[in-house]
Parts: sequence; structure tokens; C-alpha cells
Amino acid sequence: MSFLIIVLVLAIVISLLLGSITLILSLLRKKKNKVTKRYFLTAIVAFIILIGVSIASSPDDNNSTNEKTEVKQEKSIEKTSDENIKQEKKNEVTSVDWKKEINNIVKTDKTPTEKFDAVEEFVSTYPASEKEVEGFAEDIIKKYQSGNYLDISEKEYLTQIFKSSVVEKNSSEDMKEFAFDYWQVQKYVYRGAEKPNSQFVESNEYQMNKSLQSIK
Repeated sequence: MSFLIIVLVLAIVISLLLGSITLILSLLRKKKNKVTKRYFLTAIVAFIILIGVSIASSPDDNNSTNEKTEVKQEKSIEKTSDENIKQEKKNEVTSVDWKKEINNIVKTDKTPTEKFDAVEEFVSTYPASEKEVEGFAEDIIKKYQSGNYLDISEKEYLTQIFKSSVVEKNSSEDMKEFAFDYWQVQKYVYRGAEKPNSQFVESNEYQMNKSLQSIK
């Protein structure tokens, strides 16, 4: 639309110039020139068309601009709303009672390996909140630093396995590595595959100590 306006403006300017030149020549010759009238009529018609086009295009352009602005605002509101919903889901307290589930697993007649598998299956579907992950991370760090994290009951073993597994699946970098090493030690010692003072445990504790230095 703007290109058409430019063309019309140029046509008017050219018509006026030609008309003026013809008028001057006509006056000098003291003659009425029919061509002059033609140029002036053309200029007038072009001028009227230009005004009409400008009036017709202005509302459309304004409406188009307003529509684009409204679309951007709507998308921005939708994006903000989606982000808020996601954040609320992360921070909401889960309705699943994990303590009750761990107690139920402990009370079964299953073998340690089967109980471990049951805990891991529960973890795979557990909707941990962000606050819970942070709390579990603090718990396993404190338990490890207490020095007696392997001198515990079966219920406590399964609880520590649950917490460290949740943290490992929902963390990154050093915290993820610490939780994984902690989980491995709990897993193999609880199932009887390793002893608390074995080389395997010492190797994992060395890695956990390195991770803790970075976490701090």
C-alpha cells in the first residue's frame, strides 16, 4: 500500500510540473492550451485518489498494528501463565505418603533384594516436589557426615535408599554424583553384597567426599 502512495505522489508532482510549464508557455504565447487543462485535471484526479487511498489504508494499518500487539500480549500472558503453573507444580507438596509406603515394604516377607526393587519401583513413579528433593539432599548429607550411615535398621536402609534415589534422579552435577555414590553403598551393603569396611565402600566414600567439597 505504501508503494502505491509513493507512485501516486510522484505522478502528482510530475503532472503539476508539466502543467505549470505548459501554463507559463501558454501565457507567454497568450494562448489557451488545452493540454494545460488536461494536466491539471489529471493532477486533481490523482490528488483525490491519493486522499482516498490514504484514508482507506490508515485504519487497516492501525488495526493490523493493534492486532499484532494484542497477539504478542496474549502469547506473553499465556507463556507467563504456563511458567507459573509449572512452578506451582514443582513447589506443591505431594499427596503421596512415602513413609507409609516404605513401612509397608518393610513389613512384607520379601527378601532384601525384592524389597530394594520395590523401593526403586516406587521411586520411579514418585512425584517429588522441589522442596522435597532439597530436603532429602540435606538428609542424606547429614546422615553420611554422622559417620553411622551404615549402622542402621532395615527401615532406615530402605528410607536412605529411597531418599538418595529421589535426589539422584532430580539433581545435577555434584549433588547427583554424591547421591548416586551414597545410593550404591546403601544398596550393596543392605543387600549383603558388600561389607561396611570393604574397598568398594571406601572407594565410594572417597568420591562422596570429593563431591561434598564441590557442593559446599
